[in-house]
Amino acid sequence: MEVELQYFKSADFEQLIQWAGSSRFLLQWAGPSFQYPLDVEQLERYIEGANVQGSDRLIYKAVHRETGTVVGHISLGAIDVQNGSARIGRVLIGDPNFRGQKLGEKMVKEVLKIAIDELKLHRVSLGVFDFNTTALACYRNVGFKQDGVLRDIRKFENEYWNLVEMSILEEEWRGQLGMDIRYTRDVPSPQDLFELYDAVRWNNYLKSPPEKLHQAMVQSWCVMSAYDSRNKLIGTGRVISDGTIQALICGLVVHPEHQGRGIGKELFNRLVEKCRKDSLHIQLLCTEALVPYYKRLGFETFATGMKDKVMPKIDQAGAM
Repeated sequence: MEVELQYFKSADFEQLIQWAGSSRFLLQWAGPSFQYPLDVEQLERYIEGANVQGSDRLIYKAVHRETGTVVGHISLGAIDVQNGSARIGRVLIGDPNFRGQKLGEKMVKEVLKIAIDELKLHRVSLGVFDFNTTALACYRNVGFKQDGVLRDIRKFENEYWNLVEMSILEEEWRGQLGMDIRYTRDVPSPQDLFELYDAVRWNNYLKSPPEKLHQAMVQSWCVMSAYDSRNKLIGTGRVISDGTIQALICGLVVHPEHQGRGIGKELFNRLVEKCRKDSLHIQLLCTEALVPYYKRLGFETFATGMKDKVMPKIDQAGAM
Protein backbone atom coordinates (compact mmCIF):
# COMPACT_ATOMS: atom_id res chain seq x y z
CA MET A 1 0.00 0.00 0.00
CA GLU A 2 1.28 3.46 -0.93
CA VAL A 3 0.47 6.84 0.57
CA GLU A 4 0.90 10.35 -0.73
CA LEU A 5 1.02 13.55 1.29
CA GLN A 6 -1.31 16.45 0.56
CA TYR A 7 -1.53 19.76 2.37
CA PHE A 8 -3.76 19.69 5.45
CA LYS A 9 -6.54 22.29 5.06
CA SER A 10 -9.57 23.54 6.96
CA ALA A 11 -11.75 21.00 5.15
CA ASP A 12 -9.79 18.29 6.99
CA PHE A 13 -10.39 19.69 10.49
CA GLU A 14 -13.39 17.59 11.44
CA GLN A 15 -11.73 14.32 10.54
CA LEU A 16 -8.65 15.06 12.64
CA ILE A 17 -10.87 16.12 15.54
CA GLN A 18 -12.66 12.77 15.31
CA TRP A 19 -9.33 10.95 15.35
CA ALA A 20 -7.87 12.97 18.22
CA GLY A 21 -9.16 10.53 20.83
CA SER A 22 -8.91 10.81 24.61
CA SER A 23 -6.80 13.36 26.45
CA ARG A 24 -4.11 10.71 26.97
CA PHE A 25 -4.06 9.69 23.31
CA LEU A 26 -3.99 13.33 22.14
CA LEU A 27 -0.93 14.02 24.28
CA GLN A 28 0.70 10.81 23.03
CA TRP A 29 0.58 11.66 19.31
CA ALA A 30 0.49 15.47 19.34
CA GLY A 31 2.44 16.40 22.46
CA PRO A 32 1.52 19.55 24.36
CA SER A 33 0.81 21.60 21.22
CA PHE A 34 -2.92 20.77 21.39
CA GLN A 35 -5.22 20.95 24.40
CA TYR A 36 -8.01 18.45 25.03
CA PRO A 37 -10.55 18.47 23.52
CA LEU A 38 -9.13 19.35 20.10
CA ASP A 39 -11.28 21.92 18.33
CA VAL A 40 -11.48 24.05 15.18
CA GLU A 41 -10.01 27.13 16.85
CA GLN A 42 -6.81 25.28 17.76
CA LEU A 43 -6.49 23.86 14.25
CA GLU A 44 -6.96 27.29 12.68
CA ARG A 45 -4.02 28.55 14.71
CA TYR A 46 -2.10 25.41 13.78
CA ILE A 47 -2.29 25.96 10.00
CA GLU A 48 -1.92 29.75 10.12
CA GLY A 49 1.19 30.63 8.11
CA ALA A 50 1.88 26.98 7.20
CA ASN A 51 2.26 25.42 3.75
CA VAL A 52 3.37 28.59 2.00
CA GLN A 53 6.64 29.61 0.40
CA GLY A 54 9.27 30.24 3.08
CA SER A 55 7.14 28.81 5.90
CA ASP A 56 8.88 27.04 8.78
CA ARG A 57 6.01 24.55 9.03
CA LEU A 58 4.51 22.08 6.54
CA ILE A 59 1.38 20.17 7.56
CA TYR A 60 0.03 17.19 5.68
CA LYS A 61 -2.75 14.66 5.53
CA ALA A 62 -1.80 11.18 4.29
CA VAL A 63 -3.93 9.78 1.48
CA HIS A 64 -4.10 6.11 0.53
CA ARG A 65 -3.30 6.15 -3.19
CA GLU A 66 -5.43 3.19 -4.24
CA THR A 67 -8.66 4.30 -2.58
CA GLY A 68 -8.20 8.04 -2.07
CA THR A 69 -8.98 7.56 1.62
CA VAL A 70 -7.42 9.98 4.10
CA VAL A 71 -5.66 7.70 6.56
CA GLY A 72 -3.34 9.86 8.64
CA HIS A 73 -1.65 13.10 9.60
CA ILE A 74 1.95 14.31 9.87
CA SER A 75 3.83 17.60 10.08
CA LEU A 76 7.32 18.91 9.42
CA GLY A 77 8.05 21.85 11.69
CA ALA A 78 10.91 23.98 13.00
CA ILE A 79 12.30 24.15 9.46
CA ASP A 80 15.64 25.90 9.72
CA VAL A 81 17.22 26.23 6.29
CA GLN A 82 20.30 28.00 7.61
CA ASN A 83 21.19 25.11 9.93
CA GLY A 84 19.71 22.42 7.69
CA SER A 85 17.31 20.99 10.23
CA ALA A 86 13.63 20.29 10.88
CA ARG A 87 11.43 18.25 13.23
CA ILE A 88 8.72 15.71 12.47
CA GLY A 89 5.66 15.83 14.70
CA ARG A 90 2.01 14.88 15.15
CA VAL A 91 2.35 11.53 13.42
CA LEU A 92 -0.96 9.69 13.41
CA ILE A 93 -2.58 6.84 11.49
CA GLY A 94 -6.11 7.93 12.29
CA ASP A 95 -8.16 5.31 10.47
CA PRO A 96 -8.02 2.08 12.54
CA ASN A 97 -8.59 0.01 9.39
CA PHE A 98 -5.18 1.06 8.08
CA ARG A 99 -3.12 0.47 11.22
CA GLY A 100 -0.61 -2.35 11.31
CA GLN A 101 0.18 -2.00 7.58
CA LYS A 102 3.42 0.01 7.90
CA LEU A 103 1.74 3.15 6.57
CA GLY A 104 3.39 5.09 9.40
CA GLU A 105 6.80 4.20 7.96
CA LYS A 106 5.68 5.26 4.51
CA MET A 107 4.35 8.58 5.81
CA VAL A 108 7.65 9.33 7.53
CA LYS A 109 9.61 8.39 4.41
CA GLU A 110 7.50 10.75 2.32
CA VAL A 111 8.21 13.59 4.75
CA LEU A 112 11.93 12.78 4.64
CA LYS A 113 11.85 13.02 0.86
CA ILE A 114 10.49 16.54 1.22
CA ALA A 115 12.88 17.52 4.01
CA ILE A 116 16.12 16.09 2.65
CA ASP A 117 15.60 15.70 -1.10
CA GLU A 118 13.54 18.81 -1.81
CA LEU A 119 14.40 21.26 0.99
CA LYS A 120 17.97 19.88 1.12
CA LEU A 121 18.07 19.73 4.92
CA HIS A 122 20.79 17.80 6.73
CA ARG A 123 19.13 16.63 9.96
CA VAL A 124 15.55 15.72 10.88
CA SER A 125 14.57 14.97 14.47
CA LEU A 126 11.51 13.79 16.38
CA GLY A 127 10.43 12.82 19.87
CA VAL A 128 8.43 9.77 20.95
CA PHE A 129 7.33 8.64 24.39
CA ASP A 130 9.19 5.53 25.48
CA PHE A 131 6.06 3.46 26.10
CA ASN A 132 5.00 3.88 22.45
CA THR A 133 6.93 0.82 21.27
CA THR A 134 5.11 0.62 17.93
CA ALA A 135 6.19 4.15 17.01
CA LEU A 136 9.74 3.51 18.22
CA ALA A 137 9.99 0.46 15.96
CA CYS A 138 8.56 2.46 13.05
CA TYR A 139 11.18 5.20 13.33
CA ARG A 140 14.03 2.76 13.79
CA ASN A 141 12.93 0.87 10.67
CA VAL A 142 13.08 4.12 8.70
CA GLY A 143 16.62 4.75 9.96
CA PHE A 144 16.29 7.12 12.92
CA LYS A 145 18.93 6.85 15.65
CA GLN A 146 18.31 7.45 19.35
CA ASP A 147 20.03 10.61 20.62
CA GLY A 148 18.98 10.32 24.24
CA VAL A 149 16.08 10.24 26.69
CA LEU A 150 14.46 13.22 28.39
CA ARG A 151 13.36 11.70 31.69
CA ASP A 152 10.00 12.65 33.22
CA ILE A 153 9.62 15.42 30.64
CA ARG A 154 5.82 15.32 30.55
CA LYS A 155 3.22 14.74 33.26
CA PHE A 156 -0.16 13.17 32.59
CA GLU A 157 -2.45 12.97 35.62
CA ASN A 158 -0.31 11.20 38.25
CA GLU A 159 2.38 9.75 36.02
CA TYR A 160 5.50 11.13 34.32
CA TRP A 161 6.47 10.24 30.77
CA ASN A 162 9.96 9.84 29.29
CA LEU A 163 10.60 11.21 25.82
CA VAL A 164 13.02 9.44 23.45
CA GLU A 165 14.81 11.91 21.19
CA MET A 166 15.69 10.55 17.74
CA SER A 167 17.19 11.94 14.54
CA ILE A 168 18.33 10.96 11.08
CA LEU A 169 21.08 12.63 9.05
CA GLU A 170 21.19 13.18 5.33
CA GLU A 171 23.78 10.47 4.68
CA GLU A 172 21.84 7.98 6.82
CA TRP A 173 18.70 8.66 4.81
CA ARG A 174 20.59 8.14 1.57
CA GLY A 175 21.83 4.82 2.97
CA GLN A 176 18.25 3.78 3.70
CA LEU A 177 17.50 4.18 -0.01
CA GLY A 178 20.02 1.42 -0.64
CA MET A 179 22.68 3.03 -2.84
CA ASP A 180 23.23 6.54 -1.49
CA ILE A 181 21.05 7.86 -4.30
CA ARG A 182 20.20 11.54 -4.29
CA TYR A 183 16.90 12.54 -5.87
CA THR A 184 16.49 16.17 -6.86
CA ARG A 185 14.34 18.47 -8.96
CA ASP A 186 17.39 20.33 -10.23
CA VAL A 187 17.84 20.29 -14.01
CA PRO A 188 20.86 18.16 -15.07
CA SER A 189 23.73 19.85 -16.87
CA PRO A 190 23.81 19.59 -20.69
CA GLN A 191 26.80 17.23 -20.64
CA ASP A 192 25.42 14.96 -17.90
CA LEU A 193 22.13 14.66 -19.76
CA PHE A 194 23.85 13.94 -23.08
CA GLU A 195 25.99 11.21 -21.53
CA LEU A 196 22.99 9.53 -19.91
CA TYR A 197 21.02 9.60 -23.16
CA ASP A 198 24.09 8.27 -24.96
CA ALA A 199 24.30 5.33 -22.54
CA VAL A 200 20.79 4.21 -23.59
CA ARG A 201 21.34 5.19 -27.27
CA TRP A 202 18.62 7.84 -27.18
CA ASN A 203 20.97 10.24 -28.93
CA ASN A 204 20.77 7.98 -32.00
CA TYR A 205 17.07 8.79 -32.14
CA LEU A 206 16.98 12.39 -30.91
CA LYS A 207 20.06 13.62 -32.83
CA SER A 208 20.23 16.77 -30.68
CA PRO A 209 23.26 18.52 -29.19
CA PRO A 210 23.63 18.73 -25.38
CA GLU A 211 22.43 22.35 -25.28
CA LYS A 212 19.17 21.49 -27.03
CA LEU A 213 18.51 18.53 -24.73
CA HIS A 214 19.14 20.79 -21.76
CA GLN A 215 16.77 23.43 -23.13
CA ALA A 216 13.98 20.85 -23.31
CA MET A 217 14.54 20.10 -19.63
CA VAL A 218 14.63 23.75 -18.60
CA GLN A 219 11.35 24.41 -20.42
CA SER A 220 9.61 21.45 -18.74
CA TRP A 221 7.07 21.99 -15.97
CA CYS A 222 8.84 19.60 -13.57
CA VAL A 223 12.10 17.63 -13.70
CA MET A 224 13.21 14.82 -11.39
CA SER A 225 16.70 13.33 -11.49
CA ALA A 226 18.74 10.74 -9.61
CA TYR A 227 22.48 10.89 -8.84
CA ASP A 228 24.74 8.27 -7.34
CA SER A 229 27.25 8.79 -4.50
CA ARG A 230 29.81 10.10 -7.00
CA ASN A 231 27.30 12.72 -8.16
CA LYS A 232 26.87 10.99 -11.50
CA LEU A 233 23.49 11.36 -13.21
CA ILE A 234 21.94 7.88 -13.36
CA GLY A 235 18.30 8.64 -14.11
CA THR A 236 15.88 11.39 -14.99
CA GLY A 237 12.33 12.14 -16.11
CA ARG A 238 10.21 15.22 -16.72
CA VAL A 239 6.67 16.53 -17.02
CA ILE A 240 5.37 18.73 -19.81
CA SER A 241 2.30 20.64 -18.60
CA ASP A 242 0.17 23.75 -18.93
CA GLY A 243 0.26 23.82 -15.12
CA THR A 244 -3.53 23.87 -14.89
CA ILE A 245 -5.15 20.84 -16.52
CA GLN A 246 -2.93 18.47 -18.50
CA ALA A 247 0.39 16.84 -17.63
CA LEU A 248 2.46 14.51 -19.81
CA ILE A 249 5.19 12.42 -18.20
CA CYS A 250 8.05 11.75 -20.59
CA GLY A 251 11.78 11.24 -20.91
CA LEU A 252 11.93 8.69 -18.08
CA VAL A 253 15.27 6.95 -18.36
CA VAL A 254 17.71 5.07 -16.11
CA HIS A 255 21.34 4.29 -16.88
CA PRO A 256 21.73 0.61 -17.95
CA GLU A 257 24.07 -0.11 -15.03
CA HIS A 258 21.32 0.87 -12.58
CA GLN A 259 18.20 -0.51 -14.25
CA GLY A 260 16.07 -3.00 -12.33
CA ARG A 261 16.88 -1.40 -8.96
CA GLY A 262 13.71 0.64 -8.47
CA ILE A 263 15.17 3.99 -9.53
CA GLY A 264 12.80 4.43 -12.46
CA LYS A 265 9.83 3.63 -10.24
CA GLU A 266 10.97 6.16 -7.65
CA LEU A 267 11.45 8.89 -10.26
CA PHE A 268 8.06 8.10 -11.77
CA ASN A 269 6.25 8.11 -8.42
CA ARG A 270 7.78 11.48 -7.50
CA LEU A 271 6.66 13.01 -10.79
CA VAL A 272 3.17 11.57 -10.33
CA GLU A 273 2.98 12.86 -6.77
CA LYS A 274 3.93 16.37 -7.88
CA CYS A 275 1.23 16.32 -10.60
CA ARG A 276 -1.43 15.05 -8.20
CA LYS A 277 -0.62 17.74 -5.65
CA ASP A 278 -1.45 20.28 -8.35
CA SER A 279 -4.59 18.36 -9.43
CA LEU A 280 -3.32 17.77 -12.96
CA HIS A 281 -4.66 15.08 -15.31
CA ILE A 282 -1.67 12.81 -15.91
CA GLN A 283 -0.95 11.06 -19.18
CA LEU A 284 2.08 9.34 -20.67
CA LEU A 285 3.16 7.76 -23.93
CA CYS A 286 5.10 4.50 -24.01
CA THR A 287 5.86 1.65 -26.34
CA GLU A 288 3.72 -1.47 -26.18
CA ALA A 289 6.51 -3.36 -24.43
CA LEU A 290 6.33 -0.98 -21.46
CA VAL A 291 2.54 -1.10 -21.01
CA PRO A 292 2.70 -3.87 -18.34
CA TYR A 293 5.33 -1.88 -16.40
CA TYR A 294 3.18 1.23 -16.16
CA LYS A 295 0.05 -0.79 -15.40
CA ARG A 296 1.86 -2.12 -12.32
CA LEU A 297 2.40 1.52 -11.31
CA GLY A 298 -1.34 2.24 -11.42
CA PHE A 299 -1.89 3.44 -14.99
CA GLU A 300 -4.25 2.08 -17.65
CA THR A 301 -4.50 2.20 -21.44
CA PHE A 302 -7.10 4.72 -22.60
CA ALA A 303 -6.16 5.74 -26.17
CA THR A 304 -4.00 4.89 -29.15
CA GLY A 305 -0.92 7.08 -29.45
CA MET A 306 0.22 8.47 -32.80
CA LYS A 307 3.53 9.93 -34.02
CA ASP A 308 4.98 11.44 -37.15
CA LYS A 309 5.76 8.45 -39.39
CA VAL A 310 8.89 10.08 -40.81
CA MET A 311 10.51 10.12 -37.37
CA PRO A 312 12.99 7.28 -36.71
CA LYS A 313 12.00 4.30 -34.60
CA ILE A 314 12.44 4.71 -30.84
CA ASP A 315 15.26 2.63 -29.38
CA GLN A 316 14.18 0.38 -26.49
CA ALA A 317 17.53 0.50 -24.69
CA GLY A 318 16.28 2.97 -22.12
CA ALA A 319 13.36 0.82 -20.96
CA MET A 320 13.33 0.07 -17.22
